[in-house]
Amino acid sequence: MLVECTRCGAPLDVRQGESHVKCRYCEAVSRVRSLKTIAPQTPSDWKPPAVWQPTQGAHAGRSLEYHEANLAWQEVWAERARRNAKIAALGGLAPAVVAIVTAFVMFSRTHSCGETPLASRPPEHGVIQFETQGDGSAPAPRVVRGVIRPALDVEQLGWRSRCEGYVGESPTVRIQGRTRGVLVLEARAQQPTTIALLTPSGATHCVRATTASAGARLIALAEPGIHVVSVGALRAHHDVPFELVVRWAPIPRPPDPRTGLVVDAAPLLATVDPVAQASGSTSGPVWPAVDARDLDLQCLGHIGVVPHMVLRPTGPVHVEMTASIQGGDAALVAVMQDGSLQCDDDGGDGFDAKLSLFTSTPVAIFAGSVRDGESADVTLRWSAEPLTGEPDAATGLVLGDVGSVATLSDSDLERPRTVNGTTRTSLEARQIDSQCRGWVPRSPHVVVSLEQPREVELTTRSTGDTTLLVRLPDGRIACDDDSGSNRNARLRLELPAGPTRVWVGRFGVGAQVAFELAITPPGMRRR
Repeated sequence: MLVECTRCGAPLDVRQGESHVKCRYCEAVSRVRSLKTIAPQTPSDWKPPAVWQPTQGAHAGRSLEYHEANLAWQEVWAERARRNAKIAALGGLAPAVVAIVTAFVMFSRTHSCGETPLASRPPEHGVIQFETQGDGSAPAPRVVRGVIRPALDVEQLGWRSRCEGYVGESPTVRIQGRTRGVLVLEARAQQPTTIALLTPSGATHCVRATTASAGARLIALAEPGIHVVSVGALRAHHDVPFELVVRWAPIPRPPDPRTGLVVDAAPLLATVDPVAQASGSTSGPVWPAVDARDLDLQCLGHIGVVPHMVLRPTGPVHVEMTASIQGGDAALVAVMQDGSLQCDDDGGDGFDAKLSLFTSTPVAIFAGSVRDGESADVTLRWSAEPLTGEPDAATGLVLGDVGSVATLSDSDLERPRTVNGTTRTSLEARQIDSQCRGWVPRSPHVVVSLEQPREVELTTRSTGDTTLLVRLPDGRIACDDDSGSNRNARLRLELPAGPTRVWVGRFGVGAQVAFELAITPPGMRRR
């Protein structure tokens, strides 16, 4: 009969009596009774497609080639032994002898030097156990360093025949995850490397590097249980020192069949509160598994199944997120908490991707490459500004009644006041009013809410070139650049009743600078 692979959707021909089937496209091993039946009887003229292109799931957008079963010779002997043992159980003496001899030969060959199956021997570098963190984030990466001693051709292991390389007689390491996750393996050496992976269900994966500088990278959906990993050399060189970086990100459930994503999974790289950590960067591997156009026709690029980063702000914030790939073309997809998407591929410098996000709720950031199959590292950079309210659609300014450093009333201005803060260069002031100069944040530094009109003088002090932008309650804008001393700003204004908002800016775009803002009623000396 014909059944459908749960992982890639390919049609699989199953013989009568088989309890498990291995997909000849994506290597997934499944119980036959759990699979969707396409046809109860396989048509006599049916042939498997030479290439299968999944439309959903982890392999969506990729072309998977059909390959015949490539059982290791040990598995063939084991199958013969099991068959003969069944015959012997029916009373045949000769088959029983054959079964015993077969089992003995299988045992002796299995334990002979140079032909030991990887799964049956202790790993050279022990077992790495990954536990889900208390906050749900991914555990820290682990690094394994050792020496490759090429002895076995990968083809002897029953791995995909199109994978090349030579591995040692024992596996490099075993990896145990308590839950489902994403496993990322990166191997580097002075020679081109190979990574072979055997999953708990018996599925096999194998990748190789084309050059020594590229290294080998294998990314796979991991299951609970033991994963056997062996790092090898592409050619049978002498002993080759290597470094293997192991990342594991737990995922709470299988990918969404509609999108191929697990939005609420622990990120591969980091969980960040942009309110507390206003800027930073992090780097990690690209995993081009899902075509972003399947999510939204306006999106471009190929992203991973789980997010690279999750933003968890503790308040309203504006975040500018960029993604760059050295020598490549980066893509970004942000999935908001309500399920809406924002995406970009060339909004930054060159081929960098850039997104401008306003949020007070978690955002899953998926980074990727415009080119499918690209093996590269992506660098994510973010710069954030905490907000005191929702930005105005016309100007981008926050027009709330709370200042980021001070909120003042009539009684606060009975005497001179001084407040301290830091500039942020989020918006160009001349886009708000053509007479203004410099760059200002979105949220006002100071809000002065008066019941009675009052005349005041505003003066900045800073080591940088500061500016002032003031929005009066009736919407009028006042601004200044260098009326104060030493490139500082100064304004004398009659403030009406109501909220007056004050932004301290910087003349040019650049690093933040500290400032002091003096608010002085005329005729009074500032203390």
